[in-house]
Amino acid sequence: MGDDEEQLADVLRQLRKQRGVTQEQLAAACDLSSGFIGEVETGRRSMGPKTLEAVVQALDLTTLESARLYRAAGYATLHRWVKRPARAMSDEELGHAIIDGLAALSDTIQAVAQQQIETNELLKQFVALSDPLSKQQADTVAVLKEFASSLAKQPNQRVE
Repeated sequence: MGDDEEQLADVLRQLRKQRGVTQEQLAAACDLSSGFIGEVETGRRSMGPKTLEAVVQALDLTTLESARLYRAAGYATLHRWVKRPARAMSDEELGHAIIDGLAALSDTIQAVAQQQIETNELLKQFVALSDPLSKQQADTVAVLKEFASSLAKQPNQRVE
């Protein structure tokens, strides 16, 4: 069981119980099996975006709650807030939703920056390794040219 599945399991279970909905009721509302919901809530399965949307609708989640659910499942959620019509939200909920969105964006930017740093480091190592090889190759070509030139000056001699 990975971290995403554990987090999704906890968030889904918490949201479902807050609404007083059983696994069977949620499964029926989403056209899923109760066994599937049970596997998600125990971290053995995950959910794709379409299934997550069905859960959001079935539980009538707020924008903040749906953002938590999507993040727990490992999906970026910024686009969800723009596309999903929000039901009445308090200023506090909206503030938390914006903060969560910015945190998700910040996490993504940090991950991309870290990958860029690692890529640059690998590129530097490659250049450092390839420069001596290029010099060695150039030296080899120069020696071969010199050897070929000396052979051309002595056409009657045989090289063994």
